[in-house]
Amino acid sequence: MGKKTRMRECPAAGREIEAFECAAGRHTTYSCPERCPFDPFSPAHYDQFRQIEQSADAKFLQWIFENVADRNQFAAGLDFRIGDAPNNPYFHYLAWHGVYRKDSNGETCVEQWSKSAFRGLTSDERVLMRGRMKMRPAMIEIHRVLDDKRLEVVDLIDPMKPPFTVVDRGLAQQAVRFGVYAVHTFPLPHYFRVFGACLMLPSLPPLDPEEVVTQIIRHLGGVVGETGMRCWLAVHYEKFEDALTAVALARRRSMFDQLDAQFGKAVYELMRSFAECRARLAEVLEIEDDPLSLAEETEGFVEGRVWFAKQGDPDLDYVGEGATLGRILLGKTHWRLDAMGGARLDTLRERFQSLMGNWVRFAGERKDDLGARIRNQSPRWDEALVPPALLRDPVRIVTAVSRLPASKEPISKGKFMEDYLRQRDIEFLDENVPALNGRTPRQAASDSALRPDLIRLMKERIRDCDTRNLETAGANDLNWMLRELGLNEILFDPPPLRPRFKLASIGPEDEEFEEQPEFLDFPAPPPLPDQPWTQPEAMARFQEVMASFSSLSEPLDYLLEMDYPLFDDLREVVGDAVLEREYQFLDPIMALLVLCFAPCGTNPPEIYFDDLNGSFLRELQSLEGWPRTAVERQFAEWVSQCAQPELLTVFFNLTNGLTEEAPAKLRPRTNVRLTFFIILRIVINELDRALREGS
Repeated sequence: MGKKTRMRECPAAGREIEAFECAAGRHTTYSCPERCPFDPFSPAHYDQFRQIEQSADAKFLQWIFENVADRNQFAAGLDFRIGDAPNNPYFHYLAWHGVYRKDSNGETCVEQWSKSAFRGLTSDERVLMRGRMKMRPAMIEIHRVLDDKRLEVVDLIDPMKPPFTVVDRGLAQQAVRFGVYAVHTFPLPHYFRVFGACLMLPSLPPLDPEEVVTQIIRHLGGVVGETGMRCWLAVHYEKFEDALTAVALARRRSMFDQLDAQFGKAVYELMRSFAECRARLAEVLEIEDDPLSLAEETEGFVEGRVWFAKQGDPDLDYVGEGATLGRILLGKTHWRLDAMGGARLDTLRERFQSLMGNWVRFAGERKDDLGARIRNQSPRWDEALVPPALLRDPVRIVTAVSRLPASKEPISKGKFMEDYLRQRDIEFLDENVPALNGRTPRQAASDSALRPDLIRLMKERIRDCDTRNLETAGANDLNWMLRELGLNEILFDPPPLRPRFKLASIGPEDEEFEEQPEFLDFPAPPPLPDQPWTQPEAMARFQEVMASFSSLSEPLDYLLEMDYPLFDDLREVVGDAVLEREYQFLDPIMALLVLCFAPCGTNPPEIYFDDLNGSFLRELQSLEGWPRTAVERQFAEWVSQCAQPELLTVFFNLTNGLTEEAPAKLRPRTNVRLTFFIILRIVINELDRALREGS
């Protein structure tokens, strides 16, 4: 038998070649097509390419260390930037010293290496490094997410350059249409590659990303124009990102300075009988019955009412039909008005007092300024980095509350919100929009002067929709709106379905609170001690939370106002094993528990739904294996194995005590107590884990 040769079909050469020829001549001797099964630079062979890249990166770093002018200075700068893991400043630093910075001979570090034919690199690594020699800063806008690693993008610094393909699995995992990312890119044989990390520019309406980038570079002394901007960014990319963060924080502060986010309560003493006062409420068409929560019943209120906005009230313009001024909680001797927004509470008080006259007497009011809490906790920024031109027209957020009509058929919360947002999108097409000079989107689409503004608005809307899909594993799409408006220039296929991914942000300016949960904006809570709390420490935590609020319902109101998702997630995880009235009994207890880990003004740990669901299922399975004898001993061990056993004991006792004190019609069923205990235990474990891991 003859000696076996390693021959392979080469589509570039049009004949068979030996394997060593293929390896040595890829993308040099041969112009390898993307379809070649032996080409590691084909997107289909991404995992093989990543191995080549990782090996080349290690050699690239070693070459820089050995060839920079001052090794000690370079090493100190690298250590300063790397932190716990490589980040944006780290990669900007490598790009500057390895690719952009020229020595006294006018050569970069990587150009010096190329003169030695990239000594120490394999053939494939040399192909990669020749591409990296052409690296440059870019501001890429995503047009299409093609699959799990390929994206179609444009570079906003060079608007004349046609769209090109970037291959990057990490970016494809989180990219959204019309998201703009600050990156370093370089060409490879079939696509462009991103060097290191990338930063998504925050949405700063009504400012276009191009204006933000240009104004920052000009303000910091750079030259506007493609070449000038790239040269400046190559040197000052870190400073650019610092300025970008400062702009976002400054605009965010301006936004919250205008925000009326006071949660107000006003108490009135009844001067006539309860029945007479209640009958007077029935005289107003805008007042309707409203169910009380269990916590409100526990406070002594017996009935609830909601006061809807009427024609001419600004709330109707903000949220449309169903807008409310606030609620009235009816007690036998005292009534309370609750409203979101100081001005809205004043309006509600004025109408209430006009209706009731001397039948009630004002006893006092309280306004908690949630906006002030956020402002006081805002990170500091360097004002010198902020171009004054980018402080214009900050987004004005208006808090509003509405009641949406209940569906006649059973429907999930997610589907309900999907239908609601779809209806809002339909209405938007025919609304008079201030950003379009009071014209409707349909009118602006045919107006050449307004069409650019409409395109900007629709890009924001699509970017927000894709973000919501990414964070909820949803599949909504707004391309139908683009087709109706004839905006074919921005009509791109939506991204494929992807696993849920939570996008980070350095300063969102969303027009609606529900799009950005407020609890994510608060600073981190104090770290936990290495050991679980002792009994006195656990009780002290509980007592501190109780002392921070005047009623049992306020901690729950506080967390619900900031869109903390735990309460909805528990209903979905536990399901029908707990009745709704029993959930309402448990909710205030769970709110107190969360605040033991995250005091007011700090970020409650984020518990992911899958983690919560998995913990609940594991607990059920473990309890099935308990022996029928020695249950008390088994239960004691179960408690002791909790991440915070003493805190769990405090809340067991609280739950049992409130259960015994509850009126018969509100008291949870006896057989649901074990489920309550399981919920308390898994939530404590998940809060403890999330806080120790940094959520």
